[in-house]
Amino acid sequence: MQANYTINAGRIVESATTSHWLRVTAPNRDELDELDDRYQFPFDYLEAGLDPHEDPRVVGVRDGSDKPALMVLRVPVADTNAQGDQVYETVPMALILVDDQLVTVASKRLPVVDDFIAHTRALGDAEDLALAMLQSVLSAFVRDVDEMDQRTRAMESRLATASRNTLLYEIIALERSLVYFDAALTKTQAVVKKLADSAQYFTTDEHLYRLHAVNVECDQVLTVCDCARALLDQYNTAVSAIVGNNLNLIMKVLTSVSIIMTIPAIVSGIWGMNTWLPLRHGMSGFFILLAVMGVLCGACAWLLKKKDYF
Repeated sequence: MQANYTINAGRIVESATTSHWLRVTAPNRDELDELDDRYQFPFDYLEAGLDPHEDPRVVGVRDGSDKPALMVLRVPVADTNAQGDQVYETVPMALILVDDQLVTVASKRLPVVDDFIAHTRALGDAEDLALAMLQSVLSAFVRDVDEMDQRTRAMESRLATASRNTLLYEIIALERSLVYFDAALTKTQAVVKKLADSAQYFTTDEHLYRLHAVNVECDQVLTVCDCARALLDQYNTAVSAIVGNNLNLIMKVLTSVSIIMTIPAIVSGIWGMNTWLPLRHGMSGFFILLAVMGVLCGACAWLLKKKDYF
């Protein structure tokens, strides 16, 4: 493997990957101007990887186009929300094919790309590298969607005892992540189809086979996303119903306990009045009243239990 140079937050760093790749991470304005002067591609190509609202798209892959090829992908990144749950978002990354070299531009260091560097073998040319990068990004989507699917299924064991809104917050976080993934993967699938139809780039049988494999994998991940979202919709309804039902059960028990505890208060209130009442004199009256209150409380508890209030 040969050495390449990575522009990373204002400095040039040497790393051990193919010489066909220039990785640009969080560039400043001077670095963008330097790249623009060196490669002479449209300046908006560089800005495509820095715009947080950029959608996956392709430019310059049509037959006879004199522009360098641009692919914009949305890459999954993990984060933590205010409740401490892991959530996922997507950020753009621009892949530019120019002069048999791949230039990637991103607004921050992406774990997907770091993992790609660590596990990818030497590749033949810039087009091979771009396709391998596309497959690596899609594999990251697969891993993250599988992890979210496992978290979704793990909620089943917690539904029966749900009495707080914790599960609802988790469901909202997962649904939010799946919305981002669904949008990114749908647009990525359109990008793959345009690359497969190009007569200028990715024209070898191996490239077309890999693009077909990527397209199939996109379909599979989108199916998993749809299934996970459908399950989350069911869980959302179930959690709301179970939380309400469990709270009703708690209130029913507390109401029953309050009714039982009212009996001693009533009895003691009556025998505490400043008037003539039986059993006022002697310690025996106190214990007799305790026994009467115990019997009344026991009878009330038995009646409430029979009515299924406990």
